[in-house]
Amino acid sequence: MVPEKVTLSKYYHGDTWKGFKIGPVLFDGIAPTTTLVSCKLQFRDKYDNLGYEYNTVSAICKGLITITDAATWEVTVEPGILDLEKGLWYWDLETVDSADTIKTIISGKIRIKIDITNGVN
Repeated sequence: MVPEKVTLSKYYHGDTWKGFKIGPVLFDGIAPTTTLVSCKLQFRDKYDNLGYEYNTVSAICKGLITITDAATWEVTVEPGILDLEKGLWYWDLETVDSADTIKTIISGKIRIKIDITNGVN
């Protein structure tokens, strides 16, 4: 399966990012036969350096992903402050299902813009 490509709206450093919702997910037009167990989303720069991570497991310095319906693979990437420097960042959402299959189902990019009021140049 090739991940769906999505370009997220520009984000101004220091502002609250609105997050987003995914799902229900279909694979080649068919509903999943397994349930969603966990997922993570990482933002990386062009050199593959990790900038920020969202995860279904709550952790310090990571954003939270909530699985809202495991059967239909619906998730919410919660709002928050993205601690990313200005520039272009690449991201993807990797999932693990009840059969322990790992799939990247969505990927894309986001541009982080300068925020004058936060003193970021």
